Amino acid sequence: MTLRYPFAFSSEESLRDAGLPRVQGTVSPAAVGAVFALHVDALEACVGDEHGALSLAFILDDGGRVRSIAAAASELSEPATVGRWSFPPAAPEDEARVNHDLRW
Repeated sequence: MTLRYPFAFSSEESLRDAGLPRVQGTVSPAAVGAVFALHVDALEACVGDEHGALSLAFILDDGGRVRSIAAAASELSEPATVGRWSFPPAAPEDEARVNHDLRW
């Protein structure tokens, strides 16, 4: 007998090693990471030539919109830039919590 489940498990360490965010909810870490990859130029423009780290925490609603974004250890001049991006939506009437550690 073969059982298949509609979810995949991953550790925080494996996600960090792959440069992917940690997501709690109905959106895949790879899908959220793809949005960051698409906007890497916008992030680099906010950072300039500095080296640093940024931890972002935000909520994605069922329309793919960012809600209540927070940044820690921010070297990013405009963390709200991320709040204007369009992400994959969470399941209907649901939300996904995203934590992403960026280093440059």
